[in-house]
Amino acid sequence: MASPERGYDISQWYDSRPAKIGWFAMLAIGVFWVVYQRTFG
Repeated sequence: MASPERGYDISQWYDSRPAKIGWFAMLAIGVFWVVYQRTFG
């Protein structure tokens, strides 16, 4: 497990707007990839 300090830093990073945009982008790419594979795979 990560140290408490690192966990706190991660929680601050996760609450930032760029992090949320990044997570949403990765999720969108993941969903798109699954749909693409099912359609053209």
